Amino acid sequence: MYLMQKFFSTCLVTILLGVATGASLDGVYHADRFRVYFNNDLGLIEVLETRDGATTGFASFDQMLREVGATDVKQWLPKATDFDRDGDIFLSRFYEVTLPDIRTNIQEVVSEFTSNEHILFAERVPIYRLDYEPNDPRYNQQWYIPQVTVDFAWDMWDIAGGNEPGDENIVVGIVDTGCDWDHPDLIENLWQNMDEDYDGDGATIEYVGGSWQLDSGDLNGVDDDDDGYVDNLIGWDIAMEDNNPVGPPSGPDRMHGTHVAGVPGATTNNNLGMASEGWTVKHMPIKCAQEDADGIYGGYNGILCAAQTGADIINCSWGGGGFSGGAQAVINVAYNNYGTIIVASAGNGDDFGNEEYAAHYPSGYDHVISVTALGTNDAWNHWATYHESVDFAAPGESILSTVYANVSGGYESWMGTSMASPVVAGCYALLWSYFPDADRDWIEQRLLDTADPVIYDVNTEDYLQGRLGVGRPDVFAAIASGAFPSLSYQSYSLQLTVDDGDGVLNPGESAKMRVILANEVGWATATNVAAVLSSTSPYIDIIDDSATFPDITDGGTGVNITDRFEFSILEDAPPADISLTLTITAGVPPADYQTVETFDLELTLNQSGFPFTTGGSIYSSPLILDIDQDGSDEIVFGSDDYSVYALGSDGSEEWSFATGSQVRGSAAAADLEGDGDIEIVFCSKDQKCYILNSDGSLQAEYSANGFLMTAPVLRDLDGDGDLEIIFGGFAKYLYVIHHDGTDFG
Repeated sequence: MYLMQKFFSTCLVTILLGVATGASLDGVYHADRFRVYFNNDLGLIEVLETRDGATTGFASFDQMLREVGATDVKQWLPKATDFDRDGDIFLSRFYEVTLPDIRTNIQEVVSEFTSNEHILFAERVPIYRLDYEPNDPRYNQQWYIPQVTVDFAWDMWDIAGGNEPGDENIVVGIVDTGCDWDHPDLIENLWQNMDEDYDGDGATIEYVGGSWQLDSGDLNGVDDDDDGYVDNLIGWDIAMEDNNPVGPPSGPDRMHGTHVAGVPGATTNNNLGMASEGWTVKHMPIKCAQEDADGIYGGYNGILCAAQTGADIINCSWGGGGFSGGAQAVINVAYNNYGTIIVASAGNGDDFGNEEYAAHYPSGYDHVISVTALGTNDAWNHWATYHESVDFAAPGESILSTVYANVSGGYESWMGTSMASPVVAGCYALLWSYFPDADRDWIEQRLLDTADPVIYDVNTEDYLQGRLGVGRPDVFAAIASGAFPSLSYQSYSLQLTVDDGDGVLNPGESAKMRVILANEVGWATATNVAAVLSSTSPYIDIIDDSATFPDITDGGTGVNITDRFEFSILEDAPPADISLTLTITAGVPPADYQTVETFDLELTLNQSGFPFTTGGSIYSSPLILDIDQDGSDEIVFGSDDYSVYALGSDGSEEWSFATGSQVRGSAAAADLEGDGDIEIVFCSKDQKCYILNSDGSLQAEYSANGFLMTAPVLRDLDGDGDLEIIFGGFAKYLYVIHHDGTDFG
């Protein structure tokens, strides 16, 4: 789980996983062992084996050991140093206590040890299982490669020019069951610890007698690189405490680490077998499996070992439902002290092959990228684990990868979140290879930020929303967005250089153009930005087709303020939009960026402010008159949107007046009562005649019978100097009223 998801040590999650073990009551935690953390002020803890059992010299603690019949007390992480600390928690101070048999009251035992004066806290020990489900059919294609856009990402390297994808300095630690490291498709990308190259021949393995083996010239019995592991030439075997992490004898569980290693670490472009996502990145096998037992043994020792010995990315395709504060501390140390990216499988659902909503560890811990599995076409096939702690959903079905060379020709297709996890680890390795100088946080977040959320378009069930992570990894987008900008056209503005003064581009006119470009959030800053303007239209003559832009940061915009495009429109151009093409470039060759945008240039016979649009059809003829007597004419007209409008000569709306129905007749205007002010008179289908002041306010109104749809006539019928209003109605009446809206006669 990534940083945003938090789980605290006070929250113990109990989930039945059905692990085949005789040392558990619930399938989640061991019932025959527990873990203690000694107080920091006690100094060095020395465990001695005596006739009475293990002793530490702390009387009350030793007495409790005798009371529970402890058979063994040993340091949980024997390779931990003082550097390996998570705040005030030193990994070297964890010890595991083994009991002779299962205790049904194991939680009571843990609580009693927590209360001991020498112990800061005690906790139960979770059980971990492998998150895979072998699938017998063998596939000859790796569908997951294009599904996470690895194939597109490879094109970011100049392969034809000899620049192969990946980086041999990027190391993926495979904390698993060990690895058939001399597999023909794995040997070339096997991590070799050059700091242990004692004989200086540039290799820590050698080909002798037809097989690969550890370089005898480097086996000097000395920890040459002072990392705590003697002669760790290619990795480490946690279970056997030796330097050969080869997997146990053949069996599905035992080939697990070999299968996982092939996804990010198989050799690519070697005319053999499969390709890997990382192409040239190295895989470091850390074996955490006993020779005679299935499952994971010492997984957190393996995580710490991988971090201590230089892994950039650590893959853990295993886990279980039990939370452990000590395990979280190991994760924190690997993440904070060693700068690793830790990727883990989210779990394979319940014990009956069904999907399950559950927290799963180590994938559910802070600072761990949790990965659940999808089938082809992003389908959620209802067998894996989903949860808010999940960060990615990646391909996890029919995953072709390496197995022991003498089994099935060395390759099999498996399914499981165990397979989805290394798919993501391989994406991280490829991404970090392209940006080798980037810091861990940037790399980790980049893949998250560019994930494809299309998985939620495919899997629309409400209960899955937000529980399959941020999406499917898109490593090409992650690389491209870090290397290149993502520029797009936003808008244009014109300065007319030849026009009729109305500010609107018409046929026969010329202009200079500014364009606003935008750079998508999260993409690289665009530098050396330039654009070329073109068109296939015969009605435009582009005079200056090129322009330069300032640098555009992610989420920002840029405009060609001074270096403008310039063009002329032909006189015979029809009043229709002209399609323009903008070819945008940025960066420095050969790693330059180019994109093509199209947009329409609006060309019209309209003048500034016109056409003016109303909410309905316009049947009335406009009245043009300087109604406010300011020296500029107004345009007055009615509309089927129930309103009368007064516009300025530039098309700006000066006022509008709303009636109760459509206004079909034209307006009339005059100084009705001889006071020097102009009044506007009009009729509406709401059966009223309205008399307005020059500012559009109501002076008077008259109610008639039936619709009124004609234009009124103004005339002094009685010779008193005031104008009367004459109009007809739909009900066959002709009306005459005074200027104040009263009846005439």
